[in-house]
Order: sequence, then C-alpha cells, then structure tokens
Amino acid sequence: MDLDETTRRSEREPAHVAILGAGLMGAQIGCEYALGGCHVSFVVRERARAERRVEQALALALQHELAGETTLAQARTLIGYDESAGASLASDARSPELIVESLPEDLSLKADALGELAARYPQATVDGFDIDDTSIALARRNLAGSELEDRVRFEVCDLSDPAEEPYDVSTLFEALHDLSHPVRVLTAARRSLVPGG
Repeated sequence: MDLDETTRRSEREPAHVAILGAGLMGAQIGCEYALGGCHVSFVVRERARAERRVEQALALALQHELAGETTLAQARTLIGYDESAGASLASDARSPELIVESLPEDLSLKADALGELAARYPQATVDGFDIDDTSIALARRNLAGSELEDRVRFEVCDLSDPAEEPYDVSTLFEALHDLSHPVRVLTAARRSLVPGG
C-alpha cells in the first residue's frame, strides 16, 4: 500500500465508531477500526463477555500477523465499553460518526437461528442446549408466545455428554470458541447423531 493510498483511506475512516453488541463479528469489526486508529465503543449488556471476544479478535490479528504487540497495545487504549444501552453515546463529546449493528451477544441469536430452522422445516422439532441457565431463560423468553414455541425447546445441559435421544442434525452457534473442552463436545455431538446424520 503506498502513502497516498494510506492517506486517502485515513481520510475516509471515522474517528469514533460504536458497535452495538459484541458477537464475534462485531468484535472483529471493532478491533479492525481500533487497529486503524479509531476510537471504538462497544455497546453491550455484559462487559466481561465483550472483553473476552475483543481479546480473541486481537489475538487473531496478532496470530495472523495483521498487527504487532505495539499496535495491539495502542488499539486497547482506543476501545471502550458502554453498558448503558447506548444512552450515553448521544451525550458523548466524541459522539460516534459510524454505528455498526452487530450480532447479539447473548442466546437471543441462537433462539432466532433455531426458530428460523423450525420455521423452514415444519415437521422438525428443534432443541437448544446451553450450560448457562440465564441464556436459556433469555432464549425461552424470545420465543414465548410464538407459533414455534411448541416445536423449539431450550434446556440447560452439559454438552460434553452425548444426548439421550438421537438427532438428525447437530449445530453449534457462537459457542465453540467459548468451550473449555471443544473436542469432547464435538465428539458427543457426533455420537448423538443418527447414522448418516
């Protein structure tokens, strides 16, 4: 990249970006802006989870040699977290020039995805599992009262054990990177499938 191209690029980029949510994609997008010198505000419900996702995204940038340790350290100083549902963004002196709507950071994404599967396959029964009871409660609430409620179930479950009943299809949404024992979970998921599943 030549100097003129770098100058043109920096002239186009905003000085402050707000990322609504900190799913994997949102964390990666926010980190790209921070690595480029922009201030980034992640508007999140759970700061600790968002910080983990951001650190994962920064670690990937380092691993793939997209940035060095010094650039990562500078990017960290440009990243902030807003747990006030965005209320403070409007009054911030550095009000964002760009707002990016990211994927939800909680199980509502999974509820939507499983609901979509049930809607597309009307003969299917869809089960969602998570070890976190708060996430399961959120997922149940998201589908409560919908026409899919009788075909989509959510249960608290340790996925490192094979399911009691066999499944035709098994999927993982926004989960593999957070698992303590991913190989054990993937093995259990494979053993829970019907032959040819």
